[in-house]
Amino acid sequence: MSTVRITSGTYKKRKLSVPKSAHPMGERERIAIFNSLSDISGKIVLDMFAGSGALGIEALSRGANAATFVDSDRKARELIKQNSPVEVEVLPQLPDASYDLIFADPPYDNPQLELLPEIAKHLSPGGTLILSIPKQLAPPELPNLRQISVKSYANAQIIMYN
Repeated sequence: MSTVRITSGTYKKRKLSVPKSAHPMGERERIAIFNSLSDISGKIVLDMFAGSGALGIEALSRGANAATFVDSDRKARELIKQNSPVEVEVLPQLPDASYDLIFADPPYDNPQLELLPEIAKHLSPGGTLILSIPKQLAPPELPNLRQISVKSYANAQIIMYN
């Protein structure tokens, strides 16, 4: 089993186990995302297609108030609970709630872009949605959101919406 580590904040250097089914986002990409967001203190976060929980745990490490993790894979959900230094909500499906910051990092072999409009409905006014998809896919248009950046890294592109 591979591992990733938290790059900054309270839990800096904490190692997280990654489920075999996940494609962990690289440190370079996570650092770039959080640098773009600047201060996330007090934010309520959703880590969708969570895998190891690295994005949500990184957000908690950097001052987010709470994070909810969603992954359909039972083993991934168990790993997220083990990986998290604090008690977190880990669910098999999207809850009916609103979030200031949503991370969507679906499996690259099945990006499930058709779910994005439903996920985007859970973004609080003024919130940010960050999507990671394979570089060869066109950035999707999302109802009532505008793209604020598109950046490419290796095989990935990171798209930010608000």
